[in-house]
Amino acid sequence: MPLLNIREVLVDFPYEPYDCQLDYMGKVIEALQGENDALLESPTGTGKTLCLLCAVLGWRRANLEEVKRKAKTRRPTFGDVTGGGAVIEAPQVISRIIYSSRTHGQLSQVVNELKKTSYRPETTIIGSRQQLCIHPRVSLEVGTKQNHSCRVLTASRGCHYYNNVDKSGGIVVSNPEDKDNKKSTSVVLDIEDLVKSGKSQEVCPYYHSKGKSKNAELIFMPYNYLVDPKIRATLNLNLKDAIIIFDEAHNLAKVCSMAASSDLSGREVAGCISDVQRCIDAIQQVSGGGIPNIGGLIPDESLDLPTLLRLKEMLLDFEEKVASIGFPR
Repeated sequence: MPLLNIREVLVDFPYEPYDCQLDYMGKVIEALQGENDALLESPTGTGKTLCLLCAVLGWRRANLEEVKRKAKTRRPTFGDVTGGGAVIEAPQVISRIIYSSRTHGQLSQVVNELKKTSYRPETTIIGSRQQLCIHPRVSLEVGTKQNHSCRVLTASRGCHYYNNVDKSGGIVVSNPEDKDNKKSTSVVLDIEDLVKSGKSQEVCPYYHSKGKSKNAELIFMPYNYLVDPKIRATLNLNLKDAIIIFDEAHNLAKVCSMAASSDLSGREVAGCISDVQRCIDAIQQVSGGGIPNIGGLIPDESLDLPTLLRLKEMLLDFEEKVASIGFPR
């Protein structure tokens, strides 16, 4: 593979680069060296994904080697040494890379591009339970019900796929580049590879990838996982000093708009009114003001009749005002 010197950074590139590819990688490294944001564009077919990966990983490797070099050559000074003679030095942060694109399908293409390079960082790809769950029953469920079922099973240690994450140390696959065909958890996998390997080894892909994200050097995820604050909070990602890449960023504005928006259908409002009325009926039917668990309703002692009547009035008023707007069909 050609070894390119771009702005004093050695970059492994799998092919002889075109001039536009050298320019692109130069701009990526320039932004990293200056700790600046960059908005970069390149025509379709110019290999921008490969350029982006090689430039960022080349810069990160050079940064890591520089930190190691300084650690070896640094001389102790007064105040740096403890009574035992050990040098005290705050560790320099080596930036992790978060690579995001619009869909997991696009991320699978990025993973395939990474496999063409000589770089093999500790990598993981983040997905939802709907994409990664392999439990025979829970995998057939969707949305909130699936998330709840998963949490109940894992909390009680009732999912052996989840339990095997700790027992086996995660999903391990053979490294095709290793002459001895040794198995490792560091082999680059896309979503399909992850699910296939998880099923064959009976190890949960969802919790495997989530666990690896704590120490991974390169994390792949759809960018709604970053821009949606609710999803981002569940990942517990430390974004400080991270290199964040938004690939195919022309879709980003729409995703941000969706993350900041919410939908409330007329059917959902009608359902809320119906549930409130059932609570009102239950209170009126039971002496002493108790709230029974009727028809799946969850009792809440803080709810009294005046509060429920006021809530129903507000919902009816809201329903009436929305209906009067007259949205175009």
